[in-house]
Amino acid sequence: MSMSSMLALSGLTLYVAATQAAAPQLASQPLVTDEPSRITVRVATPLNALQILAESSVPPEDIKTGAWTMVDNDSWGLKWEVRREPMVLTTTGQTLRIGTTLHYKAWACKREKKPWPLKGHICPQVASCSGAMQAWLDATPQVTPEWSVDLHEVPGTHPLSRCKVTFLNIDVTDRITSALTSKLGEVAGTVEERLSKTLYHSAETAWKEIQEPLALGQDLWLNVAPQGMQLASSGIQDAQLVHQIHLLADVRVGSRKGASPVTPLPKQLSGIHAPDFRIVVDGEVDYSHASRLLRESLRGRTYELQGRTLTITDASIQGQGGKAVVKVDLSGGENGVTLYLVGVPHYEPSTQVLSIQDLDFSVETKDVVLQLASLLFHDQLRDDIDQRTRWQFPDLGAAITRATTTSLNRSIGEKAKLEIQLSQVHVRRVETSELGFRVTAHIDGNAAVTATP
Repeated sequence: MSMSSMLALSGLTLYVAATQAAAPQLASQPLVTDEPSRITVRVATPLNALQILAESSVPPEDIKTGAWTMVDNDSWGLKWEVRREPMVLTTTGQTLRIGTTLHYKAWACKREKKPWPLKGHICPQVASCSGAMQAWLDATPQVTPEWSVDLHEVPGTHPLSRCKVTFLNIDVTDRITSALTSKLGEVAGTVEERLSKTLYHSAETAWKEIQEPLALGQDLWLNVAPQGMQLASSGIQDAQLVHQIHLLADVRVGSRKGASPVTPLPKQLSGIHAPDFRIVVDGEVDYSHASRLLRESLRGRTYELQGRTLTITDASIQGQGGKAVVKVDLSGGENGVTLYLVGVPHYEPSTQVLSIQDLDFSVETKDVVLQLASLLFHDQLRDDIDQRTRWQFPDLGAAITRATTTSLNRSIGEKAKLEIQLSQVHVRRVETSELGFRVTAHIDGNAAVTATP
């Protein structure tokens, strides 16, 4: 069902062929603008993907030193190698922990002079030890306004056994712990970089794809004009790290396909606030349909005026300056009469009635009516028109919802999916345009976009 037939509005026009009243000239009225709607963009990273990423950033056998590291005023040297067990990812509330158990071995050398006559020093290995420790990285990821992810990481270690090199009896556990903590920082940097790229690419995909006009049916389009993005939340849900971002946009369903150029993703998340998701539905009914309904109800009605009979022969409606202009033709005597009435279209949700309020003859028409010298004719004709410019639409809200939800939940582009749940419908206003009545309704609900980078 098209929007025109779905919102079928009857017209208002008073036309009587005789003394010609000039058509009214009405100033245009600015259209009411709407607040942006909020569409949730969900960026989810499975926790097992983070575990794999952490595994790849630090290979099991890669934590070791090469040459001796001299310590204590170069009096002795130290080197070690570490073998780690597979990394384990756990969560406690909104805290993410990547941990592992490390098994290490350390060797020590004692610095001494080379035998005479050689000059310099040597550091022969004199002792060794082995130990184990638990190492972890606690993180509470947050998104920055610059589209990066900050883990807010806190490294931690716990020795399972300490390592004292024999002969020297030096405990090297703390020295190895310091080096391993640095390695944990490298893990954090790798994870942050990957998460930041995923977040940005997902947001960019959603931002780009949602701007493409979406055909919902014949002459029916969903047009989304994004205005900004705002961070909603970050947290752990169902074994995933989830970032919720609100895309703020003007969302409209109507008969016109949007043609605005695609805008790039803003470099920063905005501080703009918006209400829950709301679709603005613009339904336009051309005046020919409205005129036909009015013509059928008025044609043939007669009025006695100064010994002659005036008969309505035609009626039509048009819009001007935000007002509905009813044109009526009457025949009778040598000349016909053309009269105009002007009113404001209005929809009353409580009664589900569309009407023309404050309907009265235009200033130009009143002069003609005065020439006819009949206030009774003035009031009778106006009341007849007023009674026939009321139409009831008991299923208007349901019809708008059905037309709007048709095929809304679908893929947009190649890498994004739009999911919408609609609830309440509010017919907010009825206006006139050059082509017909424009019915604007707000449909509240929830909307989400899932984008794949």
